[in-house]
Amino acid sequence: MSPVTIQSRETKQFVTLMSPVTIHSIETKKFVTLVSPVTIQSREIKQFVTIMSPVTIQSREIKKFVTLMSPVTIQSREIKKFVTLMSPVTIQSREIKKFVTLMSPVTIQSREIKKFVTLMSPVTIQSREIKKFVTLMSPVTIQSREIKKFVTLMSPVTIQSRETKHFVTLMSPVTIQSRETKQFVTLMSPVTIQSRKIKSESSEAQADKVFRHGDRSPTETYPTDPHKDDSLWPDGWGALNNKGKMSMFELGKLFRQRYQGFLSRLYSPKEMHMESSANDRCLMSAELVLAGLYPPIGSQVWNHDLNWQPIPVHSTPRLQDKLIVMKKPCPRYEQELKQAYLSPDIVQVNLDNAELYSYLTEKTGKDIDSILEVELLYNTLEIEERNGLPLPEWTKSVYPGKMKHLASLSLALFTHNDIMRRLNGGPLVGDIAQHMADKRTGALAANQKLFLYSAHDLTIVNVWRALGMTEMLKPESGAALIFELHLVGTNKEFQIELLYLNNTSTLEPHPLTIEGCGRPCLLINFLKLMEPIIPTDWEKECQLS
Repeated sequence: MSPVTIQSRETKQFVTLMSPVTIHSIETKKFVTLVSPVTIQSREIKQFVTIMSPVTIQSREIKKFVTLMSPVTIQSREIKKFVTLMSPVTIQSREIKKFVTLMSPVTIQSREIKKFVTLMSPVTIQSREIKKFVTLMSPVTIQSREIKKFVTLMSPVTIQSRETKHFVTLMSPVTIQSRETKQFVTLMSPVTIQSRKIKSESSEAQADKVFRHGDRSPTETYPTDPHKDDSLWPDGWGALNNKGKMSMFELGKLFRQRYQGFLSRLYSPKEMHMESSANDRCLMSAELVLAGLYPPIGSQVWNHDLNWQPIPVHSTPRLQDKLIVMKKPCPRYEQELKQAYLSPDIVQVNLDNAELYSYLTEKTGKDIDSILEVELLYNTLEIEERNGLPLPEWTKSVYPGKMKHLASLSLALFTHNDIMRRLNGGPLVGDIAQHMADKRTGALAANQKLFLYSAHDLTIVNVWRALGMTEMLKPESGAALIFELHLVGTNKEFQIELLYLNNTSTLEPHPLTIEGCGRPCLLINFLKLMEPIIPTDWEKECQLS
């Protein structure tokens, strides 16, 4: 067979086919085989792409699969360079929304810039030994047996599958990048490594996640604020903005990646429950997280033009909420909060920062005389900065600097003492602890795996301090406090892993240690440690004696 030149019906451009490929002739209604590399033009990106690797694609017109043979050169949307992929990997085109499978050793290197790039989509590989497919949600952080350091996966490796619980071995040189040195290292023999995410001796049993809503507009402004015009905040004051919507959608996708193989791909109310603050930005954030976590597949696809499905979000009216926003009246707590603002340590903080308060009052035209007022001003400046608005010159000497510590202290003041921690953070800790205790005893169904709470920065700080954490915390938009329950070892012990995700751009959550419980933290020890902080009768304890 010789090279064949054909003209595309859609683009009216000429395409040269020079590879073993079977196509369907519109005129003869028969299949024709052509020989050698294939050059085609993408309808979406309007660029020529050379395909020279085992790859299966689907024709839009004839709805048949066509197989092309050898390495694949594609153009990256992000780096705008041509990149050669020579790895067993499944990628999805953003333009055509179809999957393309490439089968050969892992190398992702740009021909032009001679650098390694990280594949940011799910990777499907096949084991030579066990002949099963497993999925890695790369980039993956792993630990090398040889160098005893954590590195970022960029090459063929031996991994353990969450799905099959087997080791999968791929042969050939391994190129990895050290997180510590940021340098590339090549190991010239088969390497066995284990993912930090995937522990062979444990299985996931349940997860509870408390996350803050996405980026929003300010809830208030100040008299001299150059950005107080309503037109700058078209969604309204205190509303979730487009950046926040995207970050919440990404958070849902991040949860999907982390629990691939643990959570079903199909949504089920028996598996997942979402609780939200009644605030609009939290309700919207909850819906967006669920959109990223459970895109419809299979039988749940109800509209082929909309990659979304409705999933219920549960909420309690604001003035009845004693779990998330904590606005249900509690006289005992309100009394403790008033006393906290007048406590000697806070009075001293106010004295120490009198000069700062005076400076902020002068510059803002607003009376700033407490850590709460500093926190509210800090939030406004932070939001304006995150939205790309230039801050006034006077802020440079105080923001974030001096103001951030006081803003964090203001959040911590709502759980200033043991009584306040018990009444304000204890209920949600108790809810999470009850889920885990019920999982251990079997009172909670085996397929009930995930509880989500769409909340506020103060919710996270309340739980944080109820757990005994002493570090001052100012959660960013999209921050999440994660409780994971694992069934570990031959004795099948339940252990808790506590993690903190600072924002949705963080790939890996940071592990935390609960004082007095250690790491790993046995569930029985955690439950006993939390007893003093969980109210047995919140309504009764809220009454003034």
